Amino acid sequence: MRVLPHLRVKWRGFFVGTVWVMLATETAFAERPFSAVETANTVEVGQFVAEGGLSVTRFSSQRRETTFDAGLRYGHYRNTELAAFLPYRFAKDVPQTDNQLGDLTLKAKVRFLKGRIANPLSLSGGMVVKIPTAGHSTVLRTSGEADIGFVGIASKDFSQLTAHLNIGYFFMGNAPQVETPNEFRYAVGLDIGARPNMRFIMELAGQTGIEGGGQTGPATLFGGVAYQANPAVLLNATLGIGLNGDAPSYVLGIGASY
Repeated sequence: MRVLPHLRVKWRGFFVGTVWVMLATETAFAERPFSAVETANTVEVGQFVAEGGLSVTRFSSQRRETTFDAGLRYGHYRNTELAAFLPYRFAKDVPQTDNQLGDLTLKAKVRFLKGRIANPLSLSGGMVVKIPTAGHSTVLRTSGEADIGFVGIASKDFSQLTAHLNIGYFFMGNAPQVETPNEFRYAVGLDIGARPNMRFIMELAGQTGIEGGGQTGPATLFGGVAYQANPAVLLNATLGIGLNGDAPSYVLGIGASY
């Protein structure tokens, strides 16, 4: 991937398997080419990474959504990353429709341990803040209230495979007359180097409400591929399948990186 001094810009395919998170809880935490997993790596100091892409999500014959997303990551200090993401959402929940900018998501990530050859384990911690720029919408499933979450991140290399684990706790804002329980979230991802110019991505992600008996939330399985077309261009695509009734029927995403 080509890197310019003090500036690295990548338009990454936004596999938004995390649309189920944005719809159900309105807060996303993921790093491309993953759909729901954040890696323990951070952007180099003084460099930017721009992300963008398209996804289509189907919940039922009555409800579906198309999302365009754009984001920017910045290496603020050594082992410290700041990021902001803002989607534009087109939602249909028969007979209603709505389209507008979604909620702004702000992220910060700090890497505490960087993997070495002798010990290829990296550990990071992250914070996610959802700013309710979309307001309250029953069609978009936005609460109009802020959310905040804290996530522990681990990444470890195994030859041609890299494994990632995310565990987080999110404090959820309540929509008018709605009690939304705080959530425990988890995500596991595998990055498999099949060929020098191709990688396969596998993920499992889910969430569980903490209060009220610990209601089980969406659980989704993702699979994707990233293809290095040339040193500067990365093409990618993904498919997500819901594993329970709270998750979407499927999520499709395509995109490119530069």
